[in-house]
Amino acid sequence: MIRENIDYENLKLSHPDEMALVDNFVSVMLDTLLSKSKTIHINGQEKPRELVKSDLMKLNYADMEYALMRFHEQGQRIKKKQPYVLTTLYHASMERAAHYANWLQADWKENVLASSTNTDKGNHPVSQFEDNTNEE
Repeated sequence: MIRENIDYENLKLSHPDEMALVDNFVSVMLDTLLSKSKTIHINGQEKPRELVKSDLMKLNYADMEYALMRFHEQGQRIKKKQPYVLTTLYHASMERAAHYANWLQADWKENVLASSTNTDKGNHPVSQFEDNTNEE
């Protein structure tokens, strides 16, 4: 079921060099899903097992790609890999959405700022279609 949800076969095609890590992620998810504990430790907090289980079962291909990206971005040695991976996976869906919304907003602002440097004397954007020759 996990492999189906995350589109494991397509992950193999698009990330062949990272399948050992993907398999580790799947193993951590499976261990968590099979846990008999009432709570699961996530990022220093105890979360109800059913909540964690529900969130992990909702992970998809894009969430796994995001988790892989976050894992590789980690600049320090990860001492407790399983808790780190579980926390990354647990937050992947929400963080992925926020990450890309932030990325788009920052990119948009950057483009607006870049285009505002190309203004006429009245501080209005200069259009490539306007005739700004001031012929009188």
